[in-house]
Amino acid sequence: MAMLQNARRDRAASITFSVRELPYLTQWKNTAAAADGYVAGIEPGTNFPYNRRVERQFGRVPRLTAGASRSFTVDFAIHRGAAEVRAVADRIAAIQGGRRPQIDAQPVEPK
Repeated sequence: MAMLQNARRDRAASITFSVRELPYLTQWKNTAAAADGYVAGIEPGTNFPYNRRVERQFGRVPRLTAGASRSFTVDFAIHRGAAEVRAVADRIAAIQGGRRPQIDAQPVEPK
């Protein structure tokens, strides 16, 4: 489960997904034009957002045989009101169990 919330913490959007199906989560923020504000996103996936050459080095590119398919379930929700947003934040904190996220400040260079 992941959530984006506003500064007042009274509105949020969340996604819920299985980490067995989508083991990685990318949270990003694009601040290209500060005058226009910014866009933020959360994306569960099968790998990090690096190109396939980098991802293959770490064994994070799933391979499908010809004609095979793969399905994922992702639930989206909108939360209104501080109490509802806090309840979702508490649920996420319980899932995290005190673990800190991995934050890559710089892209990983391919070998």
